[in-house]
Amino acid sequence: MKHSHFSIAWILALIFVSVSVTSHARPFQLFGTEQTENSKGIKALNSGNYDKAINHFNKALALSIKRSGEGSPNVATSYGNLAIVYIRKKDYHNAINYSEKALKISLKHKGDDDSKVASLYNSLGVAYHGKGEYQKAVDYYRKAIKIDLKKSSSKQSTIAKRYKNLGLAIKKLGKRDKALDYYKTAVEMEIKELGAEHPKVGESYNNIAVIYRQKGNVSREIEYEEKALGIVLKTGKTNNPKLLTRYNNLANAYRRKGDHSRSIEYNKKALDMELKKHGDKTETVAQRYVSIGAGYRRMGSIKPAVSNYKIALSIREKHLGGDHPKTKLTEKTVSTLSQKLLFGKKSTGTQVAAALKGRKSDIARKPLARKAIAKKPVAKKKPIAKKPVAKKKPIAKKPVVKKKPIAKKPIVKKKPIAKKPIVKKKSTAKKPVAKKKRIAKKPVAKKKRGAKKPVAKKKRRVKKKRIAKKRKSTKRRSTRKKTGKSKPTAAKKEAVKKEESKSVDKKKSGDSFWSQ
Repeated sequence: MKHSHFSIAWILALIFVSVSVTSHARPFQLFGTEQTENSKGIKALNSGNYDKAINHFNKALALSIKRSGEGSPNVATSYGNLAIVYIRKKDYHNAINYSEKALKISLKHKGDDDSKVASLYNSLGVAYHGKGEYQKAVDYYRKAIKIDLKKSSSKQSTIAKRYKNLGLAIKKLGKRDKALDYYKTAVEMEIKELGAEHPKVGESYNNIAVIYRQKGNVSREIEYEEKALGIVLKTGKTNNPKLLTRYNNLANAYRRKGDHSRSIEYNKKALDMELKKHGDKTETVAQRYVSIGAGYRRMGSIKPAVSNYKIALSIREKHLGGDHPKTKLTEKTVSTLSQKLLFGKKSTGTQVAAALKGRKSDIARKPLARKAIAKKPVAKKKPIAKKPVAKKKPIAKKPVVKKKPIAKKPIVKKKPIAKKPIVKKKSTAKKPVAKKKRIAKKPVAKKKRGAKKPVAKKKRRVKKKRIAKKRKSTKRRSTRKKTGKSKPTAAKKEAVKKEESKSVDKKKSGDSFWSQ
């Protein structure tokens, strides 16, 4: 027996060795190809296990690079799949990185008009959309749609999906009318391929309803929300989360329109779904009761409003506590509504507290009617007779005695005073002034006339000379006047005698005499 066990162990060991050797010879056949790893990654991606999907896609990428190099189409496929996983994980930086790598390889091999290139453009658009760069997202979505519209093989539903993405990005840029056009084209394409009752058509109707809500058109919003609700109800699934969204949207839309009865109706339907799923353990259920209570309050139905608010209060006290702001607000609302319901506007604090605790005996107590005390008629006072006021006699005014006019005395004119004749003074005879003898000037020798230089502005020079002569003559006259009858000095007399003797000599000699 021992030998038999030993032999079996050796046989198994030999089989293991043989398998390991052959695995090195044919690794891809034994451990699988990149295609199988890729398919495993897609399964993990669809199930929501993103880390597992990334692991499988990385294995497929490594095998593709090893087999056919980095620039092969299989490598581009792995890059594209990794980009999709990172988009789902909201890691948009890695998504853009892998999408650009895949696009670079795909453009080399397949060109601009391939459907895979279109899907990569769409992935880049989604990644940039997630980053908040809406204009770049719009550009990539449009590139993808342009390629898909050229291809006859492209599905209408995929093009519709691109249009939805484009509409969402355009809406983020504030262009609601354009977004509405893109959503409507998407709906038409989906109806052509998928039919009018497909869930994707319902999603498109919801997108259109959101645009109308933002534009403030409540009636059109309700129209498209009702269409979307009808499609969800036809699936027959009562626990569909989209059904709860439709109920909630319609409840809010009817509230904005002012139709509170329809708003309460859809809130109650939503409440039933939430109670089935969670019970009364969540804040959403409490908020739903508050919404229903608010609807009744707006309609003027205080009693059902109080009952719904009380349920919301009890849920909030359990899960949030009595000191939470929401709990306090609900408590305050219940107290005011209870006061209004039971006692009108006037009520005591003890009655409201009793109403909150739910004590029927205290609630049944009506406020005591106070007996009206008969008021004694107040005796009206007799009006006091006013004494007639004696009118004062008018005081006789004394006649004003006019004053006699004072006789003015005649003004005696003064006699004119005889003016004395003015005796003219005899004019004093002026003594004749002895004229001075003119002193003979020496004859000035004439200079020889040479070539005259050109004189500029002759007239001015002549005038200057004349003015100079006049000045000299005036000086002489002034000196004569100043001298008056002054006697000539001895020196002057001698000088005069000399001059006279010289003039006598000149006459004798026959020379010319220059007189002034």
